Amino acid sequence: MAATARPGFLARRHRSYYFFAWPALVVVGLVIIFPWLFTVWMSAFDWKIGSVAHYVGLDNYSGLIRNQRFIESIVHTFYFTLLAVVVPLLLGLAAALIFHRRFPFRGLLRGVFTMPMMATPVAVALVWTMMFHPQQGVLNYLLSLLGLPPSLWVYSPTWVIPSLVLVEIWHWTPLVMLIVLGGLAALPTEPYESALRSGSSSATSRCR
Repeated sequence: MAATARPGFLARRHRSYYFFAWPALVVVGLVIIFPWLFTVWMSAFDWKIGSVAHYVGLDNYSGLIRNQRFIESIVHTFYFTLLAVVVPLLLGLAAALIFHRRFPFRGLLRGVFTMPMMATPVAVALVWTMMFHPQQGVLNYLLSLLGLPPSLWVYSPTWVIPSLVLVEIWHWTPLVMLIVLGGLAALPTEPYESALRSGSSSATSRCR
């Protein structure tokens, strides 16, 4: 009797899970899905301030192909994304390999290296905005100590993307390091220990 009642109990218990999932689904729909659908709907109209919107279909999308500013923005976006992803990955991997080794004050240096990741994006933006200032920024002061000319940094069309990439590297390289360190810590140590023992034994046999 208990065996026959158990499937019904599991079915009711399974249906009760939906009551916990519905609030999350409603929030996702209101915050993500609805704005996305509304943006797609607005893109099919010609919107001008003070006038009624006119339906234009796909004309806005076909016009993007001929818009030079849109093409330049796509190129700049790929340029920024490539640098902001590849460079932190390489530096984070190198830092993880360094901090995975044992050396004095390793724990302290790990904590110092991960401090940029703990800062909020607003604080990071404010601090680096002051550092990038052409007249009062500390970066140009450091360049003057090295005998180099000052730079406009984010105020220059040439250096704005490398400057922003520098902020991304400083902020997110510690996260890559922590992820790689977690993977390195999860590796079994037995193969390395056996390799060391076999290497030492082979070296001893050659000396004999």
